[in-house]
Amino acid sequence: MDNYQLNNVDELEIISVLEQIEHSFQIHFEEQDLSQAGTFGQFCDVVIHKIPHSDAGGCTSQQAFYKLRNALLSLQPEARIIPQSPLKAFVPVRNRKEVVAHLEGQLGF
Repeated sequence: MDNYQLNNVDELEIISVLEQIEHSFQIHFEEQDLSQAGTFGQFCDVVIHKIPHSDAGGCTSQQAFYKLRNALLSLQPEARIIPQSPLKAFVPVRNRKEVVAHLEGQLGF
């Protein structure tokens, strides 16, 4: 996925996505920030570097797992969720939009 070229994407769609990312992460892109982002992976690197980080003392993936697990447990309190659990078991296709909206609220997005 890192090598997915962004040069064939509609410019208006890119602008819309950038605005949504800026709003979601409360960041702002300058033109020079994106000038070298020719692949999806490079673009992700730019976004990651723009997001303010703090040292929370622990493994980031571990923290993300526990935050997502707690949000999922708000929907299915009896569920047994481990790192290898498939997300599709908790976010079924039939009501995915509603579940994702709920999870976003729980996670503060």
